Amino acid sequence: MDDDVVLECGKIPHEVLAPLLAGLPAEHVLIPPSIGVDACAICPPGHVSVKADPITMAKANAGKFVVAVNANDTACMGCRPKWFTSTILLPAGTTRGQLRAIWADIVADLRCFGISSAGGHTEVTPAVCWPVVAGHMIGELICPSFLDVRASRAGDAVLLWERAGIEGTAVLAGERRSDLQGHFTATELDTMEAFVRAPGICIWPFVRELLPHAGVRAIHDPTEGGVATALHEIADASGCGVRVAAAISVDPLTTRLATALGFSPLGLLASGAALVVCDAAAVSSILAQFTGRPLQVIATLTADPARIALDGQPLPRYDIDEIVRASSALVQPAAPTTC
Repeated sequence: MDDDVVLECGKIPHEVLAPLLAGLPAEHVLIPPSIGVDACAICPPGHVSVKADPITMAKANAGKFVVAVNANDTACMGCRPKWFTSTILLPAGTTRGQLRAIWADIVADLRCFGISSAGGHTEVTPAVCWPVVAGHMIGELICPSFLDVRASRAGDAVLLWERAGIEGTAVLAGERRSDLQGHFTATELDTMEAFVRAPGICIWPFVRELLPHAGVRAIHDPTEGGVATALHEIADASGCGVRVAAAISVDPLTTRLATALGFSPLGLLASGAALVVCDAAAVSSILAQFTGRPLQVIATLTADPARIALDGQPLPRYDIDEIVRASSALVQPAAPTTC
């Protein structure tokens, strides 16, 4: 193999790109991605949603992250993620093998979630210091109408699927592995880094099972700023206040990571979790549908505009994600062991 060959700046050589394009899933694309073809063609059957999001903070697993974050926001609209395009910008010095690894992650998740590739662009450029992968997702409506967080109202319940900080935990465990070895075993670090796969950072399988449910008003994807900021965003969009009514679930490994790096899990990248806003009367049936799985009621929307945490204090808001602080923080000394 030629995986160690460094790619030159500019377009990807045809002999490298052609087999990558040939492996893309394109079942629902009329004119699929191909060398020499300027654009792809699709024929949506009805209403669609449109979403774009780049991956700029993760140096590893960028291919998985870019599919997940764009699929998540599409699912939150009540849509099936259907067509995906990507722009992959690689720094000088990138090898063919590194490109193939990013590409393989994208293709694997597109196939896993039944999404077709509708093209994109890849190049090596001195404009970036590490791989930047930007995605664009088009979704097909599967509900009677689009879900809209602005339709949330006072008295609605807010449910949390999965735990806070899944995405950020995986990123930090990978990026700061050597710094954390005094706090975690190799197995624990492997487990945290593997959060991208288990429990996973894509909520589409959960949303697909949840919808359509008559009591669901909105779904919100907590990404930058974590679950706490996502609750603020729901309040901002709906004009309601929010009162946290239960402890927000955090994995014990994430809690220990937060102690080591001095951050709040509630303000950490949280792809893989989902906030579901529903009519209070629908809560019991939704919880029954997911019995034994990580779904909990965490808050209520209120007519009072205040945003109140479980301890009665104002709910914190993280306009700068905690991963920024955690990425440069000094690791706190590990607690001494005792006999």
